[in-house]
Amino acid sequence: MNLLLYIPRWIYPNNLGDSVHSTFVPKVIKKKYPDCHLTVVTHGQLLNVLSNNPNIDTLRPPSPVELHHLHVGLPTRLPESTFVVYAEWHPRLWDTWNTNFEFFTNHPTANLLTVNSLLQLGLSEFLFDGTDLSPEIIINKPEREQRTLSIVPSTKLAGRPTPHPGCDGKGFRFNGDNGLSWINFCDRIRELDSTIKIVEFSYENFGWGDEHVPHKEDWFLLANECAKPTVAVMSDGGMHHVFTTQKTPIVLLGAQKINKPCFFKSGDVKTYDYMNKRCYETCEENIVNLSGWPDLGKTCTGACEEVDAIELANNVYRDYFS
Repeated sequence: MNLLLYIPRWIYPNNLGDSVHSTFVPKVIKKKYPDCHLTVVTHGQLLNVLSNNPNIDTLRPPSPVELHHLHVGLPTRLPESTFVVYAEWHPRLWDTWNTNFEFFTNHPTANLLTVNSLLQLGLSEFLFDGTDLSPEIIINKPEREQRTLSIVPSTKLAGRPTPHPGCDGKGFRFNGDNGLSWINFCDRIRELDSTIKIVEFSYENFGWGDEHVPHKEDWFLLANECAKPTVAVMSDGGMHHVFTTQKTPIVLLGAQKINKPCFFKSGDVKTYDYMNKRCYETCEENIVNLSGWPDLGKTCTGACEEVDAIELANNVYRDYFS
């Protein structure tokens, strides 16, 4: 059986998160159809990071005809032997998520994006059978550094002039204060233990870490850096998914309206939900009845941006370095 999977990164070339997230898909298709010949068609860095994936038999870029049809007709006019996974919400996503809210928010390897992708693929049964749905960038992992803390002071702009709809784009300002929260967080970590190395992952170097890792064009090299730290602290975004590919422990912040940790946590993630108590209480009724991000705007007060930097640092130090 010949099967074809499109991961049309050419439609969202600046979207690191959805691109890296999609790397789990080949293993799910191969689990469903173990004897198939799977051809994957994608673009850019995904061609590189999928080049050593054992679940892919043929890997290639799109033809001019495929580029045209997937731009104007996504995901229509595809034969039954063809799959496509893309950065748009499936029409049944929110009903499926809300119906299984507790199960999905506590799923060991799935989050909102995973549910969406498996609905697109028609393979949602793998949400319930214990399959490891983690994204994967396959590298020769370096040894974990035992006293290294990574921070990701990223926004939700991802190279765009404006943030995601319904979002203020303040990803790195989890108190809405132009980075003061990150400065206070790092200063407190250094007060607790000056031997902890802080590595800042960011497009520009804010100078808050002891070392800086830019968003590398080579995702193998980026994944290698993400495999090293003891723990990484961030809100949801592209780098969150890269760290997840290496199963690096993560402290996930609810840093803005559409980034509530309950939607995006999976794997070895701490969320310190009590620190987001006022946020969750404000949006509690809406959060289990969403039909899209605009619904959160009915109740959101910005409490999701009020994480206490000092308390966060104390918790991270206690749980990972003391």
